[in-house]
Amino acid sequence: MKSYIYILYIIFGVGLPLYAQEKLPKILLDVPPDTIFVHTDSLKKPFQLPHRFIIPGSERLHLKHFTLTSNLHYRIDYRRGQITWLKEMPGMDSLRIIYRKYPFPMIGEYFHRELKALPEDSLGSDSARATAREVKPKFLEEIDLYQSNLQKSGSIVRGIEIGSNQYLTLNSGLNLQLSGQIAPNVELVAALTDESTPIQPEGNTQNLREVDKVFVKIKSPYLGGTLGDFNLQYQNSLFGNLQRKLQGITVENDYRATHQQVTFGASRGFFHSNRFLAQEGNQGPYLLTGRNGERDIIVLAGTEKVYIDGVLQVRGENNDYVIDYSQAQITFTNKKLVTSENRIEVDFEYTTNFQRYGRNFLGVSSAGAKIGKRISYDVRFFREWDDTNTLLEDDAPLSEEEKIALAAAGDNPLAAVISSVDSVGPGKGVYNKVIDF
Repeated sequence: MKSYIYILYIIFGVGLPLYAQEKLPKILLDVPPDTIFVHTDSLKKPFQLPHRFIIPGSERLHLKHFTLTSNLHYRIDYRRGQITWLKEMPGMDSLRIIYRKYPFPMIGEYFHRELKALPEDSLGSDSARATAREVKPKFLEEIDLYQSNLQKSGSIVRGIEIGSNQYLTLNSGLNLQLSGQIAPNVELVAALTDESTPIQPEGNTQNLREVDKVFVKIKSPYLGGTLGDFNLQYQNSLFGNLQRKLQGITVENDYRATHQQVTFGASRGFFHSNRFLAQEGNQGPYLLTGRNGERDIIVLAGTEKVYIDGVLQVRGENNDYVIDYSQAQITFTNKKLVTSENRIEVDFEYTTNFQRYGRNFLGVSSAGAKIGKRISYDVRFFREWDDTNTLLEDDAPLSEEEKIALAAAGDNPLAAVISSVDSVGPGKGVYNKVIDF
């Protein structure tokens, strides 16, 4: 049994009485109109417009300087694009019809099963036998084909937590992984979860298993992108090499011999480098510090690059070094002996417990190899800044006094200080305020 679904009515809510053109949604007013001229001699019967799925209320019918009125001079079936005349049109002029159609292709009929006639040679001698059978439409068969190619795995967790000093708590979680083709030459890879697990993976293996990584990645021959958590790397250049761990969106495009990429996201921490000399007979641990000498930092997993005398090292117990991300400590294995003559350089991203603001990142790049067999180029633009409009914790925003102190400090972080002395009254505090002239 066929069931007709008016998709346009569902999307835009246009299954209502006719709109006036001024009341159309703004996005529909931006659709360019179509105009046709029809001689009134041919309007003896319902007129079929060149397009179907007309935007309700967008039509205008003009006979010279006279404008026809809907439901008085004509009636229009917006889904079929058919105009029915309620009054006879004079046969002396041409009629100008202006209308807007939806700017995307639509299928007129949607159904789960359709009746298809059987070949005559398959009917046999039984004349009472059915002459039709139910079959799926082609587009549903294509959906089933891609759905069968889509590999799905995951888990659902339900648990109850109870204790002597707490109420009964219900815990739940969902982890879902998807991979496969969703359209011709379009591949999807996704890892989705509704759990919040700020767990740092162990830094003693070459490949990390990050349980808190949530992303959707789409690949196609010309366009691809990632939405969610991803590692951004720009390498193979004398200048502009960069590695960041971001949460946002990145879009890549390959056209002929060129490659373009646009990235916008939130950086989880600060980028910093430590350079120091190894100690004789000491394989570690070597402590990493922040840009202002902070020792209590957390290194973001997988963001470190460790160099010994300019040579990149490999993480893992069976390789060159292991790292404790939560303690920000690096220890070299017995396969990589270090001495006081070795120069060690570590690039990494880190976060601190007292970080108030997040950081935004914007990156744009374009590269081409042997364009016209003569020219190669590589252009990169990066910008990273504090997101002062969004606080990481439930903390009060900066006061006017703090903003003035920051503006006056310039690039000197030691000058960005204000007094936090608060008087509680005579004899009530621990200290006495003394004014020294």
